[in-house]
Amino acid sequence: MIRLIIWAILVAFVISALLDGLANAQGTPAERVACHHDVLRFCKHELAGGPFSIGPCLSANKARLTAACRKVIEGHGL
Repeated sequence: MIRLIIWAILVAFVISALLDGLANAQGTPAERVACHHDVLRFCKHELAGGPFSIGPCLSANKARLTAACRKVIEGHGL
């Protein structure tokens, strides 16, 4: 019984960490607004790959991004 409780706590922790990572990958609402145009312009093909594929695409196009989106990308260390 104790093993089951420990297992359930571990699974809950892992799920929580994954959801937190997904939320961070999507950015804040203000960051999404700042980069929305750039994502559609330069990374539309990456949208199908999910939020984790957008950051590298924006980083690869950093020189062509709007100033607001470039600031967001640099703030995330990309």
